[in-house]
Amino acid sequence: MTDSIFNHPSGTGKSGLRLSTLIGAAVILLALFPAHGTAQVTRGFDLASFYQTDPRALAMGNAYGAVARGEGAMLHNPAGLVQYDADIKLDYALTVEGEISPSGDFLNDTYGLIQGSDSDYTGYLNKYFKETNYYRAQTFYNAVFNLAEFNIGFAGGKMDQLKYSFEFQDTNLDSTVDAADNLVVTKQRLNINFGSIGFALLEGQLMLGATIKSFTFQDEIASDTFGNIIAGSNIDLTTTGPSYSGTTYDVGMIWRMEALSWIRGQWSLVAYNVGGAALDPADPVTQDTLEVPGTYNIGFSLAPNIPAVDLVISGEWEDVTGEVLVYDPTDGQHHKRSQTQRLHAGMELGLWKTSTGNNAFSARVGSHRGFISYGAEINIDLPFIPLPLPRLVYTKYKDNFGYDGTQDLHEFETLTLAIVVSF
Repeated sequence: MTDSIFNHPSGTGKSGLRLSTLIGAAVILLALFPAHGTAQVTRGFDLASFYQTDPRALAMGNAYGAVARGEGAMLHNPAGLVQYDADIKLDYALTVEGEISPSGDFLNDTYGLIQGSDSDYTGYLNKYFKETNYYRAQTFYNAVFNLAEFNIGFAGGKMDQLKYSFEFQDTNLDSTVDAADNLVVTKQRLNINFGSIGFALLEGQLMLGATIKSFTFQDEIASDTFGNIIAGSNIDLTTTGPSYSGTTYDVGMIWRMEALSWIRGQWSLVAYNVGGAALDPADPVTQDTLEVPGTYNIGFSLAPNIPAVDLVISGEWEDVTGEVLVYDPTDGQHHKRSQTQRLHAGMELGLWKTSTGNNAFSARVGSHRGFISYGAEINIDLPFIPLPLPRLVYTKYKDNFGYDGTQDLHEFETLTLAIVVSF
């Protein structure tokens, strides 16, 4: 369910945990400023952008560091674990996402060809010529425990995400469809295990947290010419490529301001993939090494105290130091994203509080990399009955895969169906 971000963390922790909590807080703060590793690498991998795909956050422009809670805290800011209402939450979510193609219903057309209900391969290749279309499927099951009386929260989860891209290349660069043109299929799969812990200090004014991520990543590619596809009436390509594994961690903090009684403000600082990491492939002789850069995000949120309505406004500056670079195959260079691409803003309106402190309906709008995003969420609630209940989330957003001075714009629709148990 949508976890409330408008309630103050408990400030009644037991004194027996204060020393261990302070030690944990000191470790987290020291980890915010590590030196980068010196391993030789050949290719960058933006791990944070790969897994930070919660449709609720995307609808708010991915401005989520200061308001993250529940399972969203594992993805965006582990300090937000102590912002969660319920003591225990179990969640299993399935998310599907497809690009909105300017030429037609790409997913349905591709599915029709694969299933054999459509045999017009020539029309299909002409229709999407010089386009690249993306889609993904994601499962994420997790458990969140918020021990409010001790000012501490725990969470664990496993995400399995699969991304595909279909690139219809004009190989001859003559703007006409030729038999020698290529269809290139890329498949990327990320399996990631999360473990998170969060603390609330200073009567809930300061929140700190850490997440460890253990993952495997597969990066595969396949291609065939248009001529072969039409002649064989087949786009069932086999992808092959390298696989990687590694472990990184995130640390974060949230500072709640107390200046005004009628509005609650919060600042956040999150360090993702602390210190960076160099990931070796299964076959280091023939395959690239991946660099996962360490990055920093700064965020804020404002939540006015409005009776019977939950409202929050948030903003975030992604990758403050510009460590994530975008590779351009046309010039063989890596480029920084623009400031506009790294700025995010969002707003959420929640109505009809449920028995667990969530909202039966939420509407969201945001600015993601300079483009409008929006979405809605519906939660089914049975008061005080711990039965599996559904959550439905819809989001529509745009993303810019380009860099400073360029645009590579894509528009997506995403839908999540989750089964949730809260206590």
